[in-house]
Amino acid sequence: MIVNSSVLIPRPETEELVGLVLSYYDDYFDGKKVEVVDVGTGSGNIAIALAKEEDNMHLTATDISSDALLTAKQNAINNDADVTFLQGNMLDPLIDKGLKFDILVSNPPYIPDDEYVEPLVKDNEPNIALFGGDKGMKFYKEILENAKNVLKPNALLLFEHSHKTKVEMLHLANQ
Repeated sequence: MIVNSSVLIPRPETEELVGLVLSYYDDYFDGKKVEVVDVGTGSGNIAIALAKEEDNMHLTATDISSDALLTAKQNAINNDADVTFLQGNMLDPLIDKGLKFDILVSNPPYIPDDEYVEPLVKDNEPNIALFGGDKGMKFYKEILENAKNVLKPNALLLFEHSHKTKVEMLHLANQ
């Protein structure tokens, strides 16, 4: 994977998220063809890994950053992965096109704006991909408020989030 100043460096937790998506797919969809969206794709690592691991997943990925999407597209080419990329804020490009998905996966920016971040990270990774507003919940709220517009019945939502926000994430998801 190419990473640069336009995208986050993938972390082990993101690999765990990909593994969870694949596991839930096996249990829930039992080999059926599904539409999957990776919201806030960055380097494309989630969408590309899923596309390469499961032939029955058709992948779409969104990002607000045109520079991130250029990196993601190059990574898809380099890995011979079939992913459709759309530029726009969170779910907006999906809603605009009337697209519907069986699985929504996202690793949105989730560091609270006022949380200390090591200079090595803060100075070398795009802040737009790190910080998630007050308490780091801004993008989860946005996704969950609008998810009904892009999800098929009985769809799955999977997120990477901070262990510090587990209770708030569960509360938000159950609203």
